[in-house]
Amino acid sequence: GERLITTTQTCLYFMCGVFNIAYMPANFEQLLHTGGGGGGHGTSQGRLLGYMVATWAAMCLGSFLPTYHDTVSIALFSAVVSTLNAAFQLVVVAFYQRDLARTTEKTLFGPSIPQVLSALPAIGYTFGGHGVFPEEIRELKNPNDFHRVVKWLYAASLPWYYLCSAVSYCCYGNSMGGNPIANWPQGLWLTKLAAVFSLVGALVISVTTNQATLLAIENLEPHLPGSQAGGQCRWFKRAALKFFFVTSQLVAALLLKRTPLQDIQGLMGSLGVGCLTFVFPFVLADRSAQNSLLGVLGALIAVVGMVS
Repeated sequence: GERLITTTQTCLYFMCGVFNIAYMPANFEQLLHTGGGGGGHGTSQGRLLGYMVATWAAMCLGSFLPTYHDTVSIALFSAVVSTLNAAFQLVVVAFYQRDLARTTEKTLFGPSIPQVLSALPAIGYTFGGHGVFPEEIRELKNPNDFHRVVKWLYAASLPWYYLCSAVSYCCYGNSMGGNPIANWPQGLWLTKLAAVFSLVGALVISVTTNQATLLAIENLEPHLPGSQAGGQCRWFKRAALKFFFVTSQLVAALLLKRTPLQDIQGLMGSLGVGCLTFVFPFVLADRSAQNSLLGVLGALIAVVGMVS
């Protein structure tokens, strides 16, 4: 069971890094250029590659934090700027883009059934804590307090999520991009500020998830390179493992650079977050003679997401 969960976490965290490398160009483009593109189809291949390599370099540096606990300060900063970005989204729509609400195309149940189905795992990704709940439980002095932590977390974040979702779709409709910043006006000071915040937030998520999975691999598989060697040799082998892991994420992001961000996010939500948040916990609950229906529903979300 532990190996299965660690394998699922590894796949999820790997794809999380891939997603963020693919996600970053729009933020760089909004921050550094005022021309069209927003980091999407209008971005030159040279700039796109440069943005991805810059993200990869930052992730490589972050991977050398010695423990998961050492990410707490940057994670706190990321939480603050992410909350501010949600507020900026409302400000941008209210003061700069409210006229779009009358011109964009909207549908009540989504453009197509596959897109509606793919939204289910994306919802799991949104509310699944990026799959790092197991690490957060291990960080608590009293793991039994985690249910109270989650209640306060959702109480604080759900109003923002729902409000931003409703307002954004009302404004952008079916033309809404997977990167929120790419939907904003080019050259606007709020866009540039939000791009900085989004860069920080996405980098922190990449660093923390990579750190969690690399530590999990080292702890679970002591025979891996760098897990048993001592002294300076052990450090170099661990560094090589981390470098290889992050570089593999860059290669995958380059291969998937033409894939819509929503599709990558849907895969992460179904295969990774869906399993860690909605399947495995309820399977354990079922084994404890609790409600098995929740486990079945969680598994259904994961399977439907992967198929769609």
